[in-house]
Parts: sequence; C-alpha cells; structure tokens
Amino acid sequence: PPNSLLFALRLFFVGVVAGLILEDGKGNRSMMVHPSKRTAGHRENFEWIQKVQKNWLDALESSDRPEILEDFKEAYDDILDTVPQLPPFDELANKLPQAIRQTFIKEVNARRGVTPLVNWKNNYAHILVGGQAMDRGFTVEGLTVTYMPRYAGVGNADTIQQRARFFGYKKSYFGYCRVFLEN
Repeated sequence: PPNSLLFALRLFFVGVVAGLILEDGKGNRSMMVHPSKRTAGHRENFEWIQKVQKNWLDALESSDRPEILEDFKEAYDDILDTVPQLPPFDELANKLPQAIRQTFIKEVNARRGVTPLVNWKNNYAHILVGGQAMDRGFTVEGLTVTYMPRYAGVGNADTIQQRARFFGYKKSYFGYCRVFLEN
C-alpha cells in the first residue's frame, strides 16, 4: 500500500483510540477509502487494509512493538496539533491493539450484485472501501478520515459538492478529521 494510505490508517486508529478513551466509544468513527470507480481498485485497497490490520496487530504483540509505536507516535503528534486534549501517547498505545482489532473493514460496492448495507450499531469503528456506491446519498457515520486518491472526475459541481461531505457537521470531532486527495 502507498505510504499515504498507511499514514491515513495510523491517523484513523489514533482517533479511534482517543474516541474509546475520551467518549467511551459513543457514536462512530469511520474512514472512507474511495480509490476509484472500478471495483478492482476497491478490492486491492480492501485487501491491503486487511493485511495492514493483521500485520500491525502482530507487530504490536512482538518485539517490533517499539518500531510500530514510533510510526503511530508521528500520527499522534499530527492529531495533537488539532486535538490538544488527547490522552498521553502511552495510554493510547496500550489500547491501540483493541482499537485496531475491533475496527470493521467493509467493501462497499455492487460487485456481488447488491451494495451491502452498513450496520453502524455493530461496531464503533468502520473502514469503508468503495466507489460510486459511496457517492451521492450515502451517509458515512462519524467520518474522520477520507482517503480519496482519485481525480475529481469531469468536474460536475454536484458530484464535487457531494464528495466534499468531509467538511460537514463534525464540530464535536473536527480536530480528528483528515482528507487525503490527489493534487
């Protein structure tokens, strides 16, 4: 996976841990990965994220823990700039495996004939990977990180406005919000 996706994931997981500690996991924290219109790109990103989730959990339970925590500390410091009330890094680091393990990853597209629904009540943290199915009219609860390494398309104003939902009603957790876009 690209380094930008790995950093986006670390930011997301730090925000999930903070939400579990500071807000008792009330509501949702979500990440939207919108790599392309084509489902092959969705599948590739979905598989990358699943592998990263497993690899990070394994590393956090091994002698690689200090190295992986150093990478997460960089994401923590980034969020600390916009969320000054973050708990100390050591406290977050202790709950990081729980946050990563409990995050639900779902491919959201019609590749299998029907776009799957997301049950927001089953999990606090969600990573949704998809394309057109997550465009207009699709609500992502608690969206904090948007990773969208694709072009704006043909520039239709309504499409661009719909994609700009990451600027929406997020006052209570706005400091955790990050957006990754093509230049």
